[in-house]
Amino acid sequence: MTSVSSSAGWRVGMTVRHQNRANYYAVWVNDDGLWRFVVRTTQGETILRDWSTHPAIVPGETVFTMGMLVVGANFE
Repeated sequence: MTSVSSSAGWRVGMTVRHQNRANYYAVWVNDDGLWRFVVRTTQGETILRDWSTHPAIVPGETVFTMGMLVVGANFE
């Protein structure tokens, strides 16, 4: 992200293993330094890891890099 700002807070994310409009995994981060991991299917969204702290996400930071390592069926 080159810059994120909002007076009401913000949330950004990225999708991985995106097969079509309805089937993908997504990771979200927010201005509180929390992250969430979900899988989206035609049946809806399933939370795999709910909002929690992450040691590499700094609360209030507005410039950062996101990435994910996917090896076989595993996410790192």
